[in-house]
Amino acid sequence: MANYLKSRIVSYLFILLGVGAGFAICEVSMENPDYSSVWAVFITGFTIGECIMIRKWLRRETS
Repeated sequence: MANYLKSRIVSYLFILLGVGAGFAICEVSMENPDYSSVWAVFITGFTIGECIMIRKWLRRETS
């Protein structure tokens, strides 16, 4: 699992930059942004994406 996290560290940096940009755009474009729905969508998407990536990584490791 440590190898998986090392291979994904660059992706996590880009994800954090994307979230920061999303919050900045949300702050500029909305008077009262609803952060709870933004976090719910982000966590759901991040979880699904990570499950897919872990499954691919496990297939590669076991092959």
